[in-house]
Amino acid sequence: MIAIGIDTGGPELNDAPLVGVLKRAMTLSKRHRDPSYDSGEEGWVNPVFVLAGSVRKPDFKGLRIGHFSRKEKGVVVIIAVPTSEFYTASSVDYVVQALRESVNFASKVFAKNGISFSDEKAEELMREIAFSLRLN
Repeated sequence: MIAIGIDTGGPELNDAPLVGVLKRAMTLSKRHRDPSYDSGEEGWVNPVFVLAGSVRKPDFKGLRIGHFSRKEKGVVVIIAVPTSEFYTASSVDYVVQALRESVNFASKVFAKNGISFSDEKAEELMREIAFSLRLN
């Protein structure tokens, strides 16, 4: 279903508020998704949030496909995080919106390739992540 990743681009961003929100989102995704999400029965998406740091920087804006595996029925969606989001108080809203956009992006890839993907399950998981993030 959804397995979230983070690439901070450098150690100086490890303590950025956004990274904390992303780590909580990763934990929530792992806790609430189907344990066999990547069994190959249906598509799954791995949104990876990439922050520009001192070691690495994304060379694009927005979202793009990082890797697609027809065999494993998985797609990595790379999200280039704007630097304005690193320390903002509304990082929860940003993360939830970026997750929705990445799932919509992946859903189109799956549809184009004839791979089953449950938008409903994904939306349910994103609602759970959003709700839990806003509690903390």
